[in-house]
Amino acid sequence: MASEPKYIRIVGASQHNLQNVTVELPRERLIVLTGLSGSGKSSLAFDTIYAEGQRKYVESLSVHARHFLEQLSKPEVEYIEGLPPTLAIEQRAAAANPRSTVATTTEIHDFLRVLFARVGIPHCPKCGARIHAHTVDQIVDAVLSYPPETRIMLLAPLVRRQAGDLHAVLRRIQREGFVRARVNGELRDVKDLSELPKGRKFDIDVVVDRLVLRPEIRPRLADAIELSFSLSDGVVIVSRAADAARREGRSPLETPANGTTPANGASSAAAVANHGKAPRGAQSNGWLDETFSERYACTRCGITLPELSPRAFSFNSPYGACQTCGGLGTTLRFDEQLVIPNDNLALANAIAPWATAQRDVAASQRAALRQLCAAFDVKPETPFKNLPDDLRRIVLYGTRPADAKRFGIQFEGVIPNLERRTKAAGSDGGRSRFINYQSEHVCESCHGARLRPEPLAVRIGDRNIHQLVQLPIAQATKLFDEMSFTGEAAVIAEPILREVRQRLRFMDAVGLGYLTLDRP
Repeated sequence: MASEPKYIRIVGASQHNLQNVTVELPRERLIVLTGLSGSGKSSLAFDTIYAEGQRKYVESLSVHARHFLEQLSKPEVEYIEGLPPTLAIEQRAAAANPRSTVATTTEIHDFLRVLFARVGIPHCPKCGARIHAHTVDQIVDAVLSYPPETRIMLLAPLVRRQAGDLHAVLRRIQREGFVRARVNGELRDVKDLSELPKGRKFDIDVVVDRLVLRPEIRPRLADAIELSFSLSDGVVIVSRAADAARREGRSPLETPANGTTPANGASSAAAVANHGKAPRGAQSNGWLDETFSERYACTRCGITLPELSPRAFSFNSPYGACQTCGGLGTTLRFDEQLVIPNDNLALANAIAPWATAQRDVAASQRAALRQLCAAFDVKPETPFKNLPDDLRRIVLYGTRPADAKRFGIQFEGVIPNLERRTKAAGSDGGRSRFINYQSEHVCESCHGARLRPEPLAVRIGDRNIHQLVQLPIAQATKLFDEMSFTGEAAVIAEPILREVRQRLRFMDAVGLGYLTLDRP
C-alpha cells in the first residue's frame, strides 16, 4: 500500500489576491498563517485549501446527496496534492449586548430565577427582617399551639406612627362596632379617643376579639383572623397574656370563665406599645404580641413585596429591572472632563457642547456667560482653569438660592442645561448628539445589581441572586455542590440544582472557572 502523503502540496494558487503561490504544508501539524492585512491569509486557508477539500468531498457523494450540501466552485489553483476532507471554523465577532452575561448565555440565570422564586426567603428591603406569608389555617394552628387556657387578643393594626387628624380612622372603628383600641400601648375606649392631640404620632390597633384557648374555639378564631385581615390590609396581631403577667394579676382585661365575648369585639384590647419597632415577640403591659401577615409584608416598615415569580428576578423584564437604569446596572451621566475637555481655553470656547451649538443658540449662551462673568468681575477671555472656584461650579451646575442672593444672578448651568435638552429630545436620534459628553456610572439605585430592591431582598442562605452571580464559576460550583434544602423545598429545588450544577461543572472543567457569572 502506498504511504500517506506527508505534505499538502499547493501549486499555482491565484485565488483573489494570491499571485501564483506554490507551497508545501506538513500534514498533522498545527500551522499558523501570519501576515499583513490583505496579504492573502484567508484566500489561501479558506478560499483555496478549504474550498478545494470541500469540493472534492462533495463530488465523492451521490447525486441525490449533493442536493443537500453547499456547492463550492473550484478555486483558482493548478492543483493540490495530499489534501484530505476539510473543515473550517469561521471567526465571527459577536454583537455586544449589555444585557447578556455568562449566566444568561448559559441559561444558569433562568434556573436561578426559578430557584429564588420558589424556595427563596423574602426579607424586608428596608430593615432586612425576614418576612413570612401565612394562611388563616397556618395562623390558627400556630395560635392553638399556645398552652391551653392562654388568654389572647386578636388585633387589627390601623395606624402606624401617624400624626394629624385621625377622626376618619376613629369613625371607621365606631362604625364597625368596635369599642376598644390600644393607642401607643395603652388600652382605651374608642369613645375616649376623640381628644387625641394632633401634634403627636400614634399607633392605633383595634381589638377584634378576645378568647381563652380551647379546642372548640377554632372556627371563631379563624373568623376573627379573617376579619382582622379585612380591616388592616392582611395583617393580624395575636397578643397573649405572659406568664409573669398572669402571676402578678396585671392583665389589662378580665375574661369570663367560659372565654367568650361578643363576636363584634364589644369588649376588646389593643396592640403592643411601639409595635412598629418590635413586630414579633414584642411585650407590653404583661402581654406578648406576635404579628402575622397573609402577604409578604413587613409590618415594621409598611412594605409589601409583590408576588414572587421568576420574572421578578429578571433584569430584562420590566417587573424586575431597576427603575432607574432599566436593568443595565449603569447610567449615563454628563462628565465634567468631557464637557470641558480643555480647561486652558477661554470660558466661551472651553464648553465643548456649546461650542458646536447652532448659531442662534450659541449666541444666547455666550450672552448668558458674559452676564455671569460680569457678576464675578471676570473677563470672558479668561481660561476656564483660572476662574474662581465658585464661578467654575456655577458654570457647570448652575446657581443655588444662596448664589442668587449673594451674586445677584441666576444661571442654569451647562450640565443641567444638557440634561434638560436630552430629556426634551425624546427620540434616541435626538439624544445621540449628547452621548459624546456622557460617561457610564454605576447606578445609584441598584448599585450595579440591575434589579429592584424587592427581588434583591429575597435570599437563599445569606446571598441574594446578584451576590450569587458575582461569584467566579469555580467558587459558584463549590457553593452549589454544597447547597441543600429540606422538606418540600428540597423536592422543588433538586431538578433546578441539577441543571445549574451540570452547567457550572462543565465551564469549570474547560478552564473558565475564573470568570464571574455576571460578566458581560
